[in-house]
Amino acid sequence: MKVFVYVVAASKDPNNVECVVPFEVNDDLIFFEPCKKRLRENFYEWYLKSSPNGEKDVSSEDLYVIGLNGSNLRKERKIIWVGKILKILTFEKAYHICSSDKRFKDMMQRQDSPLHLEPIYDSGKTFLLNINCAPRSMKRTVNGF
Repeated sequence: MKVFVYVVAASKDPNNVECVVPFEVNDDLIFFEPCKKRLRENFYEWYLKSSPNGEKDVSSEDLYVIGLNGSNLRKERKIIWVGKILKILTFEKAYHICSSDKRFKDMMQRQDSPLHLEPIYDSGKTFLLNINCAPRSMKRTVNGF
């Protein structure tokens, strides 16, 4: 069993999740896109590096994430959510899956969507566009690799 502890810095209230990550898709599914670079790098190294399609099904493994609230005036740390990891995806793969699966429609249409990167392709290379602040059709700022 592997358990990853994730401090949800945007959630200061030790009794509630006050941000869009993790995003509750429905009663059984949470979309979690970690912004912590080290965690993303470790997931890539451990699970995605050898994946030919940017996706690794880990539902048969015991992998969990525990979310703790961020720092606050009361100096309290509490578990604010727990989730079992089912799949580990690249941003590109997550975008394609979530934009084509109706369960994620509400999440994808939100201005503050936790999946705020959209892949574009140029000469066979993939770039990720930041689509967090404007309509997708207006974005042209390349942030990716």
